[in-house]
Amino acid sequence: MHRVVVKPFGKDRFEVVKEFEVSLCGLNFIVPKGFISDGASVPRIFWSIYPPYKSEYFSASIAHDYLCQKAYSKDDYKLADKVLKEAMSELGCSKVKTFIFYHACNTFHVVKCFLKGLK
Repeated sequence: MHRVVVKPFGKDRFEVVKEFEVSLCGLNFIVPKGFISDGASVPRIFWSIYPPYKSEYFSASIAHDYLCQKAYSKDDYKLADKVLKEAMSELGCSKVKTFIFYHACNTFHVVKCFLKGLK
């Protein structure tokens, strides 16, 4: 997996400056130039352990954010979470870190979909 190219955008966000091609989980998509992301959406209390901008998983976070922004159903969020998991593995993240990120995102999305009534 290639690394995403970004530049700072405002206080805590980044803008993709070069199209970012992703091929994971049988899915091929392009994160377009100009896409804005906050990196990994880690609660601030955990930033000392898992900083949101860490290059180790930043590209996976951008791909995940893009898919979540396009999600309209539980299945869309499940796929986005699977892409995050596979991307983190391909980027060489530890199995423990990948497990934590995947399950944190998946749990958040299950609750979000329940509260919004998404099917």
